[in-house]
Amino acid sequence: MTIFLQYILPSIIGASAAILAGIINYFQFRGKIKKEFEKLEKEHELLNRDYIKKVHYEEMFKIYKDMSQKLFDMAVDCLSLFPPGLDYLPENDTEEKQRIFIKRYNKACDTFNSFTKSLYANAPFFDEKVFDLLYKFREDCNLQIVWYPDLVLQSSKSIAKENLKQKEECYKRSAEIHKELEDCIKFIRLKLQEDESR
Repeated sequence: MTIFLQYILPSIIGASAAILAGIINYFQFRGKIKKEFEKLEKEHELLNRDYIKKVHYEEMFKIYKDMSQKLFDMAVDCLSLFPPGLDYLPENDTEEKQRIFIKRYNKACDTFNSFTKSLYANAPFFDEKVFDLLYKFREDCNLQIVWYPDLVLQSSKSIAKENLKQKEECYKRSAEIHKELEDCIKFIRLKLQEDESR
């Protein structure tokens, strides 16, 4: 028994202490690992959110860039129907004038249709204010296109007298379209800055 107490018991106690210390270290290490894992999980979640925000911003940037170009093209072509400033046309060649008028009309119709398709295709991605602003701009350009055939392409003296007031309205609307274009561009720029800062 003395051998047991002298040699074996201390070994058992030492081994037990080592095992107990190992178990305590294991649980402490496991706790550290768990905390580290939770920290990494949170960092991953934040990185994932940042990545999603970045992708969202890049996609919205592409949409706004496309819409901006189409907005500008439509504005320029619709402004050419009832130009607010000087209009350079051949003086005596009525056939050439008519060709120019038809070309302007067709181009305005094409850019209007392109803008309209993009507006509706991207409508779910715009907030309501952006959509409403672009839609109002589209409607004003549409009025220019609708009135152009009656007021310019097929204008005779009797029709021209009846629609003189409407023709004046179209020229006034051209000035409004120019201002609305600037407002749309400013609003899109602000919207992009707002999206970027999120």
